[in-house]
Amino acid sequence: MMRCTFRSNQESTSVGPNIASNDVSVFLGGRAGFRSAGSPLLTGTGPTAIALADLNGDGKADIIAGNSGSGDLSIYSLFASARTRD
Repeated sequence: MMRCTFRSNQESTSVGPNIASNDVSVFLGGRAGFRSAGSPLLTGTGPTAIALADLNGDGKADIIAGNSGSGDLSIYSLFASARTRD
């Protein structure tokens, strides 16, 4: 599970791989904990690793899922400025 704290509101969002359903879950945070789960993001086969990084230099975190079954990466760009931590 990786966590990302959005600078605009200091709320935490966590991202975790789901190897059985071939997707990643995004859990939206609130000041008192996690308030809701976002829609799962589809990946390749067998996502086993997650990373958060600003891949395109836009100041926003991107989700990278390493897929062991299909031997590739799935990349999603997020919409808010973020700093990452694990």
